[in-house]
Parts: sequence; C-alpha cells; structure tokens
Amino acid sequence: MENQQKQLERLINLTPTVYKFVKDSDDQKFILTKFSEVQEGLAEKGKSVPNSSRSNIQLVRVLSGKFGVKTTNLPQSIDSQEERIVDSLLEEVGIKLQDSKPPHISKRVSPRKLRSEMKLAPNFHIPPQKPKVERQRYRKSSPVKMKEMGDWMINWNKVKPIKPVSEPKERPTPKPRTKLPPKPTPKPRTKLPPKPKVRPTPKPRSPPPIPEEPPKRLENTRLVKELDDIVEPTPSGKRPTYAKTSSSFSNLIKRYKVQIVSYDPQIQLSSSLPTLEEILTKNLREMKGIKYHINLEVEFIKSKGSEGYEIAEYVANHTAVTLLSEDNVNESLQGAIALVLQRIDGFIARGSGWSILKLPRMNIVVNTYAPLDGSSYLDLPKSLQKPQLALRNIYNPDDNECFRWSHVRYVCPRKKDPKRITKEDMKVAQNLNYEGITFPVSIAQIPRIESQNNLNIHVIGHKSGKIFYPIYNSKEKFKDTMHLLLITSGEQSRYVRVSDFNKLMNSYSKDEHKKHFCINCFQNFRSEEFLQRHRKDCLLINGKQAVRMPLKGTTVDFKAHANKLFAPFVIYADFECILEPITLQSGKNTKVIQRHKVVKYGYKRICKENDHLSGEYKTYTGQDACKQFVTAIKAEQKECNQLARQFFYQKDDMTEDSIAHFQEQKSCYICSKDLTPSNKVAYFHRINSNYLGAVHKSCQTKFFKIPVVFHNLRGYDSHPIILESCEQNIDLTVIATNLQKYLSFSFGRQLVFIDSLQFMSTSLSNLVANLKGDTSDEEIALKFPITSKRFQGESLKLMTQKGIFPYDHFTSLETTKETQLPNKDAFFSKLYDTPVSDKDYQRAQTVWSHFQMKTFNDYLELYQETDVLLLADVFENFRTTCHATYKLDPANYISNPSLTWDAMLKDKQERGGDPIELISDINMHNFFERGTRGGVAQVSHKFMKTNNKFKANFGPAQKSIFSKYWDVNNLYGFCMSQQLPHSNFEWEDPDNLDYKQFLGDSPRGLVLEVDLEYPEELHDLHADLPLAPHKMLVTEDMVFPYNKKIRSKNKLSPTEVPKIETEDVEKDCVELGKLHDCWDNSNYPQDSPYFSNKNKKVPGKMKDEMGGHQIDEVSANRPKSYAILKSSGEEEKKIKGIPRCAKERVISYADVKDCIFNGTTKRVTCSTIRSVNHKLRTISQDKLALANYDTKRYVLDDGITSLPYGHYKIL
Repeated sequence: MENQQKQLERLINLTPTVYKFVKDSDDQKFILTKFSEVQEGLAEKGKSVPNSSRSNIQLVRVLSGKFGVKTTNLPQSIDSQEERIVDSLLEEVGIKLQDSKPPHISKRVSPRKLRSEMKLAPNFHIPPQKPKVERQRYRKSSPVKMKEMGDWMINWNKVKPIKPVSEPKERPTPKPRTKLPPKPTPKPRTKLPPKPKVRPTPKPRSPPPIPEEPPKRLENTRLVKELDDIVEPTPSGKRPTYAKTSSSFSNLIKRYKVQIVSYDPQIQLSSSLPTLEEILTKNLREMKGIKYHINLEVEFIKSKGSEGYEIAEYVANHTAVTLLSEDNVNESLQGAIALVLQRIDGFIARGSGWSILKLPRMNIVVNTYAPLDGSSYLDLPKSLQKPQLALRNIYNPDDNECFRWSHVRYVCPRKKDPKRITKEDMKVAQNLNYEGITFPVSIAQIPRIESQNNLNIHVIGHKSGKIFYPIYNSKEKFKDTMHLLLITSGEQSRYVRVSDFNKLMNSYSKDEHKKHFCINCFQNFRSEEFLQRHRKDCLLINGKQAVRMPLKGTTVDFKAHANKLFAPFVIYADFECILEPITLQSGKNTKVIQRHKVVKYGYKRICKENDHLSGEYKTYTGQDACKQFVTAIKAEQKECNQLARQFFYQKDDMTEDSIAHFQEQKSCYICSKDLTPSNKVAYFHRINSNYLGAVHKSCQTKFFKIPVVFHNLRGYDSHPIILESCEQNIDLTVIATNLQKYLSFSFGRQLVFIDSLQFMSTSLSNLVANLKGDTSDEEIALKFPITSKRFQGESLKLMTQKGIFPYDHFTSLETTKETQLPNKDAFFSKLYDTPVSDKDYQRAQTVWSHFQMKTFNDYLELYQETDVLLLADVFENFRTTCHATYKLDPANYISNPSLTWDAMLKDKQERGGDPIELISDINMHNFFERGTRGGVAQVSHKFMKTNNKFKANFGPAQKSIFSKYWDVNNLYGFCMSQQLPHSNFEWEDPDNLDYKQFLGDSPRGLVLEVDLEYPEELHDLHADLPLAPHKMLVTEDMVFPYNKKIRSKNKLSPTEVPKIETEDVEKDCVELGKLHDCWDNSNYPQDSPYFSNKNKKVPGKMKDEMGGHQIDEVSANRPKSYAILKSSGEEEKKIKGIPRCAKERVISYADVKDCIFNGTTKRVTCSTIRSVNHKLRTISQDKLALANYDTKRYVLDDGITSLPYGHYKIL
C-alpha cells in the first residue's frame, strides 16, 4: 500500500507537465497510463523515477516520442543529470529515446492492404481516399495494428463499419473537465484511478532510408567469378522521369534522381536533356541563381581470364556550373553533358580493355547561388549622401537596371540633376551592348560587359563608417575605366556610379591635400606619377585586396611575458592505427592501398614543477579509440583546472622577506611594466604556491593553457582528431598551413594541440639517440627521468631507443590475439618498400623474451607506452634547455619560428636596443617585396668526368680535372645572424648620397634598386651563374618573338666550362683556409691530414659534402636531379619528389647518365601517406623519376652544355 501511495503521488506530480505539453485528452490519459506501467516495472526492481520538473519534462519527451504522441512547445533537451537518470531508468523497462520515431502512414493505401494490416472484419466498408490525407495526430503514419475492433469509428483513416460486429456497449459519458490553471495542484487521491484501456502499440517500423551521398570520384574495382544477368532498360520513347531524393539546408541544396532508360551514356544523357531542362528551369524560377552538376555512375568491365571479371565503379561528373538565366539552360546542359562524356572517354583511354557494363544511377544536384547584384532604387546611407563624395545614384524605381543606368551616366555625365533619367539617357542606353546580360547584373557578368563595351569596370564595397574595400577589379585591357559602388540594404543591393574615385576616398582623409588612391590596395599617394609607379608592382605583390598599413612609428615589442613561466601541465600523447588493405584506383597513376584507422591511444600528463601532480600513463584500445581520446583529454582538462585551483587558493602566508620585496617592487614580475599602488597584487606560483613577485591585476588572471604534444601532429595525428571534434561539435580553432595540414589547433581556449616535430625536425628515434649520446648505463636514468620511473636496469637500456613495429601486419584488432612475435617478413614496410634489418628484428625478439610477452597485444602496449614516455623525456629536456637559455617555455608556443622570434624580441628588449619599427609606407613595403626571390636552381653543365692523381686510372698526359661539391653551413641562418635593418627607414635621394658612409661596420645600412646593363663581353664569363637575377612575370606576348629569334640562329657550338688548373685542389683549399678561416673539415676521415673539428657546423663555413672523397663522374639531367659517382665506386643520388627508398632501390648512376646521353626515361613506384578530407590513406604512385627535359636554360646541340636565356649567342 505504501508503494502504491508513492506511485500515486508521483503520478499526480507528473500530471501538470503532461497537460502543459500534450493537448489531446486521449493522449494525456495514454501518457499517464504508460507512466503507471513504468513505475510498476521499476518498483519490482526497487527503483523509482526522481521527482523534479526536469525529470517530468524528460519523461514526457521520451514517452511521447516512443509512442508517436504529438506535443506542443516541448523544450529541447539540455542533457542534464536528471535527464540522464530518467533515460537510464526508462531503458531498464525497454523504452529508449532513439527508438522514438512515429510510424509512417502512406498517403494512398489500397482497401485490401488496409484491411489486411489492420485485421479488419470483411464487412467493414473503406471509402475511397482523397489524393491528400488530412494531417491528424500521426503525421505520415502507417495504419495502426489494432488488437481488438469494436463498432467505433477510426476517424483518422476514414474507416467505419456498415454493420455492427457486436452489440454496442454503453460507454459512460465523461464528465466535463474544467479548464486547468497553468500549474494546477490536484488533490491527492485516496485510491488509484481506474486503469484506462491500453492503447495498442503502433506497428514498429525501420527508420526511413538516409539519402545516399554522391560517391567520390574513385574507381572502385572488384573481381567477380560470374556475372549476374544484365537486363538493359527497354526504351519507351518517352523522356526519363525524375524524382527529388533529398534536400539540405532548408532546400538550398536539392538532389534529383533521373530514370535510367539506356546503358549507353550518349543515349541516356541525350534522352535526359528535356528532363534536366525542366529541373533547372523549375529551380531557376524559385531561386535567383543556381549551380548544378550531373553525376552519372558507370560500371566498367573487362575480362581477367580464369580469374573472372574485373568491375570498376566510376562516377562521371563535372565541376559545378553556374546558371543565372533560363535562356542559357539548354546551352549550359549541352556543355555539361559533353564534359561528362569526356570523363567517360578519358577513363576508357587510361585503361586497357574496359567496356561499359551498365549505368546504375544518374542524378543531378542543384545548389542555390546568390551572387552579388544590383536591384531597383535604394537611397544612399546617410554617411554617403554628402555631395563631395561624387556619387551618382540614378533614380530607377521601375526596373532592376541600376548597373546600365550607372553606365549611361558614365557615358553621358550631367552636372544638373544627375539622378534623373532623361530621353537622351534612354537613347544612350539603347546604344550600349548588353546582349546576353540578365538584370539585375551579378558580379559574374561584369567581364562580359567589359568585353562587349571596351570598358574597364571596378566595383568597390562599403562597410559601416569609412571602410571601403575592392569587390571586383578589372584586368584593365581597355583605355576607359568606370568605378561603381555596391551598396546593400537587407537583402537588396544596388550599383551607384562613382564619378571621381579619388574624391570619394579623399573625403574621409584628414589631410587637406589631394591624394591619389590605388584601386587595388586603396593606399594613397601624393601625385599621379607616384601612383602609376606604384601600380606596376601592386597587383603582382598585393593582389586584389585592400592593404592597411600601420601608423608611422609603430613598433614591435616583446609582450608574451606570461610565456616566461613554465606551462603548469603538458600532456604527451600518441596514436596507433590499423592499416586496412583496400584497392581503390584514384587516378591513372595513383591507387589507394591502405586505410588508416585509430584503434589505440596512450598519453601521460606531466607537471614539470611538481611531479606529484603528474598523472599515470593512460591507454585505451578499441574501434572508437579516437572518440574515447577526445573524451579523456577533456576530462584531463577538468582535472588540471581542479589541481591548479586547489593550490592557487591554498597559498602559504607571505614571509617578512616576501612582504618587503612586494612593497619595494616597482615593475610587474610578468610584463616588466611600471606598477601603481592601486593596480598591484601579489602573484603566487600556480602549482607550488610560492610567492613570485608583484604583478598587475590583469597579468595575475592570465588563463593558462594545457599543451597536448604529438610528434608529427601536423602530418598525421591531427586528422582523426579533427574529424572526431567535428562529430562532437567541439569549439575548434586552427592555425593552418593549408586545407589539410594544421600547425596547431585548440579545443576552446585552453586545450592546445602542438607538434613537437615543429621544434625538433627529425624522427623520434634520432632525438632519443641524440639525447642518449655516449651516456653510460648508469647515467641513462638522469637523461630519461620519466622513462626510468617505468623501466629500470636492463629494461631501461632496452627501452631508451625507438622500437620497431610491423605496421603493415597490424590490419585489425584480431592481430593483437596472436601468441608469438610475427616473423621477419611481417615487419616489411610497404611505405618505404624495405625489409627490417637483422639487427632490428633481433632487438624485437629480445624485447619479446625479456618482458615475457604472451600476445602481440603486449608488444603493442609496450611499443606505444615507450613512444609516449620517450617523447615526454625528449621534449621536457628541450623545455629545460630553452628556458635556461632564453627564459621562455617552448610548450607555450606552436613552432620554432614563433619561439625564436619572441626570444629575439625579449633579448633585444633586455639589452636596451632600439625597437623594431614597422614599415608604414606601402611603396617601401613593395620595394622590399620586389627584392624577395628564391634560390636559383639550374644545371649549367650536365656531365663532368674528372682526371687527377688521386684516381686509379689517372692519365698523366691529360690535364688534372677536379670536381668538388661544396656547400655553406646553414646559409640562411648565417645571413639572419648578420646585421639586419630594424628601424628609421627613410627614402634617400641618389644624387646627394655618399655611399662610402654605409660600407664596413657602419651602423646604418642601405638597400638599393638599380638598373643594370649587362654587356656582352661578360656573358661568356657569367654563363654558368648570371648575376643580379630579377623577379618578373613572363607573358605570352614576350615569349613568341623571343622563340622566333632563337629559331633563326644557326647551331651553336658548346662553350668550354670554366676551370681552375691545379695539381692538388685540397692543398689549395687548406692554404685558402689559413688566410680566411672559411672551411669546415669536420666530416673528413679522422686520419686525413685535412681533418679538423675547429669549425664543426659553424654557420657560414664552407664544407665538402663528399667528406674528402674524390668524385669520378657527375651526371645531372635537370635541376634538383643528379647523381655522383665517387672514385671508391659509391653512388650518391638526389632526385626531387622521389622518396629515398625508391631512389636507392630502383635508380642507379648509370640510369641518370643514360637519360642524358640517350634520352631514356625511368618511372618508379613509391608509396606515401596522404590525407583527403582528413581521412588518412596510404597511396601507391607511379612517378616519372628521370627525364632529360630542362626548361631553366637553353641546352646546346651537344646535349650537355647550356646557356642562360638572354645570352647574346642565342638572341
């Protein structure tokens, strides 16, 4: 009785909520009845539903969704604790929210089918249904399967009996219900209400099918033994039908399925032309503009002999086509169909023996396209209504041709009443060529208007206030130029004629003198002469964008004072993936061979200044590893904040010395700026609570960040995290190098993912080896303090080196159940196409036996844990070293450049040097940009054979010939370490300039831009390396006359390569080094008389890249592609774009030499990991490695010697 009383009270408490959100009286009773059943089921298990308003709402939400009951104004779920408790309780009695989808009802149901499904008596009469079914309680629901049938009427399906099946029973008339107050409080009942009749449960139905996404343009191949019967559609003579299959974003994107009437693509597409026209025309009438693309899925087949048949699935489509007018529908479709057929022909041409099997489906996707355009008359904003702005807003309320009327006002300017359209203006408008132009005019149509009217047109936009920006910049092919301003108001926009662009821009300038503005970057100049001089480089350097320069005198100072403190917590993490074998042809020479899927993560939290707050190593293995990692890392964030708050608020009392220091301190501990008594607070360490110093209030509340460190985050580990964060709708901020690679990204403001490879650009195995060095076994624990806490003795010695792992063998989680170490062949790397060495495999066996492993999962666990711990040791050591040197923590940065930039600013500030001044003059900025150029890459002589006394086959009768490969150590770093300009940038008059004052160690520098004449007598001397290269854009009209001159020349004889005659080049270099100390011979053999460690890796010193070994021959087929044959017989090869493994395995020195003399080519197959839409794949590519084709220089008839373009002999 007590339980029944509690259930009754709980039912009464739920009643107001049900009445509030469920309006139908029958539904109200039904929900309350169902809740009674839920209570009885939970009471048997000793449980009950909590009593709260949030629980009541969740109960109504789940029960109404489960049984298809209509609700009104029901609040959205906020995933509160009460809601989760209710969900878990309802699941125990078999009620789940995800199953709560009301069943469907067909709009037209045959009487026979309806009788069968509802189990109606044969004497029930079902009247004919109307084309449209009235929307009742069950929207789009199917007939309800009734347990019992009486003589009552089923209103929602218009079903009524002709004759009663049984004698009618008198039903009690319900008492009239008084209107309930908004929140009624019913009187408690003394007994349970009569149990209402149980409403039959709707027939369960599977959820509606999800519209199929258009497949990617991949050729998915498969092998089949036998073919199913292919029944080709029978042509009916009628055009194909179509149906809308899906829509997205409130009908902004629509997909239509087109009927297949033939398996011949030409017939199918031509037959579908009227259907496609109807679809596009219909959408054009609904929207202002559209973009569309056609997808035709094709299955190709070819015989594989005894293996069966190979079938390739291919989606032939085209890039999205923009359509703005119904007049162009047919023409546009003809072009799109031609592109689709061209793609199909291209597939057949790339393969061999392919033929079309069938066309599974065809669809067309239509997107809404709303280009910027003009419209009818709009008043100018108040800020633009000043007469001095030179704006002409033509009054045309009856049409959308504001663009054409602005054009008319440009052709026919009027000072008096320029807004009004006169008869003369109408005559001018008729003479303008607007053929094929639709109104209102969009930005996309402006190039056509320009070409039809021989007019340059620039369109600028306006934001609130005084901000203008370029929208469309003409390529300026014509003499005359018109400027237009595009203004917007709500969803309307309008073109306004700008009669004087400089007046418009000058009106917002504080300077009273007239300025001349650049239409590309919106910078101003004192005269037209300066403007024209600037425009030569502006478009090439700045592009079509407004440039805002800093104010004169703006400087860059060190401001990241909070980065001087160690990050309180750093998390080191690593992923392991299975490599699922697949075969997808994604191009003529490319195929996807593996799919990467994260199945395991491991991480460890480190607190540098209080090891007691460091966390244990945590790991997880499963198909949802990435999802679990994101959840776990957010939990770590909460724990870190709790630890920081705990220690931050439990500070020790300040000592007398601390109080005295606080009172005396006049500058902020963090930012070093002056303190005032009202803005001065004590600052304590976030972790150990020690007093650090006095700071500003704003500096005290800096929000600390938690770095999450991966090695090679940008290239690999970031991709699955990005995908998972999008699935979970996480607030994501990225710093991207391109669409696929991110230097860093963060979850919210605190969790920041960084890449240790951006600080130490080598493999983890090399970093561990460098840290370990020649350390004795006893001292290893000092170098690897984190790893040594997990492993000791012989185990530590084994683990302080990067392990090996059979990645290509790890294809599924089933592999983890193997009870022995995979054999040596399983460690073969498809990525590098190399087997494992005997030494590495023997070490893997040692690790397996030493740790007494039982399954491959043990090996996987140890391998990942070692990676995480070693990464933590390496990066923590790097943090300690950098902080000792620069007083900055690398964990607060995203890469080495940002770290070293701040280190430079901090050092300059501490030494009291001049601040770095920003350039405020746009012409000065362009001046420096013009001087930016890359390194020259060329091959001046393709083949060289040496002859000297150090060779075994030396010919004394011939002259000694040496070939040396010298390079400068860290040339870029050496230049950056020299004196650099930093402030006081000024233009100088060349006529009044004394150049001598800038020579030597002068504190002032000079940057010159000069015009040089290159006399012909220097051409031969500088033919191998022309001086003063110039960055310029070579246009087509420049190429043709130059080629004509070259073809008119007779055959040119090869020139002699410049040589330095000597008997011992090494001895000469040593003598030169004694005078200038310019050599680094640290890579010579230690028994060589020339060996020296004096300048080892010193920037700016010359080094012999061959390490003292003599070169026998050099063959260079084109820039960045060469091979060197040493006198010892060893080969060294450099070929850009070809991985080292493929280069060493496939290509020999003889191949490069043969390419030069015989013109042979060579292709190699290599593998790489690539990300497409953040999905990691291993791809195999067939690449052209060797070709004797050089576009950098003019190759002479001997095929070896070359001259630079511009040489007098070829002009």
